[in-house]
Amino acid sequence: MYAAASRIVPGSHQSRRSLIRRGLAAAAAVAAGSRLGILPVAAGTTHLIVDLGPGADGGDWSTARAVNGAGQIAWTWATAIDPDMGTIANPHPCIWEQGAVQDLSLIGLDHVFGIAADGTALGAMGPQPVRVLPGAASAEPLPGFGGADGAAAITPAGAIAGTVNGAPVILRGAELTPLSVPEGFGFFEPLALNDAGQAAGVARIDPVPDRSQRAAIVSQDGDAIVLAAAPGGDTSAAAAINASGHVAGGPAGLGMHATPGAGRAFRYDLSTGETLDLGILPGYTHSRATGIDGAGRVIGVAWGATTDQPFQSAWVWDETSGMVDLNSLVPPGAGWLLSDAHGINDTGWIVGQGGFMGQRRGFLLVPVETA
Repeated sequence: MYAAASRIVPGSHQSRRSLIRRGLAAAAAVAAGSRLGILPVAAGTTHLIVDLGPGADGGDWSTARAVNGAGQIAWTWATAIDPDMGTIANPHPCIWEQGAVQDLSLIGLDHVFGIAADGTALGAMGPQPVRVLPGAASAEPLPGFGGADGAAAITPAGAIAGTVNGAPVILRGAELTPLSVPEGFGFFEPLALNDAGQAAGVARIDPVPDRSQRAAIVSQDGDAIVLAAAPGGDTSAAAAINASGHVAGGPAGLGMHATPGAGRAFRYDLSTGETLDLGILPGYTHSRATGIDGAGRVIGVAWGATTDQPFQSAWVWDETSGMVDLNSLVPPGAGWLLSDAHGINDTGWIVGQGGFMGQRRGFLLVPVETA
């Protein structure tokens, strides 16, 4: 492990001791030995942003993919080749925890996708999907998965959704459970899973992503629900599902490069069958969801700027405030442009990627209740 070269910008004039009193022990740990900048904002709920850093020597790019309830983050640093296109070299998939980093590339991983409640990491060694158990000195190939197969999601309890020989499955321990493909479709790609065995993803008629794609929820007992196209679009895909059966999604990606299609983010409730149109940020034309927490808060991205603003911006949505640009939660002058939100835990910690100090950097955004 090494100490992350991280920077914290709190959202109000507070001492490190007061941050600890407010339960931000992880943020305080990173602040130790870091350069601290404090900027005033309005009273009330503010946010603390943590720069997860560019990695060790030679790193100039990073991203955070997921965060669990303990604050452990699936994080990758690398050397950027083309940061705008996301092409990188020498990736180091890691687990970031309170400013310390476990570099999973040292045991052969090339990617890390998610992290369970106990710290089990889901990733890949080359094309082979693997998991790394807490404290393990090596990675374990996923039982039943080969190099041509894919793993997409891991639940808090460690169940995994993916595809084996092109067919959707759930893996629990060493046991594979096949999932059905919705009637009228040729393929179902699970992209998210909850511990009730409900997989959310995208159903397709053909292997190549096209305009036939529809968001679908398939349960391990064989039930399948196919949703309509996303609001304002002609495709849909589900990106996340929580334990209560709330599903978050948006327009599907199209073509070999999965270019986002037109449309708006949505939240679907399995218990009521209701779909909520989450809208778009002012000045943007499209949105899609990327994650959801246990309370139904949704994160995602908006793109297609119609005014003089960044082409893409990250957001969070809840039933009280609606869709809020994450950049509005960062203290003015912090130097961040938050473009991608990838994960959220049940305490409201959000991870993703943004622009900072001329680089693409992973971030952690933490809500802080001020007096």
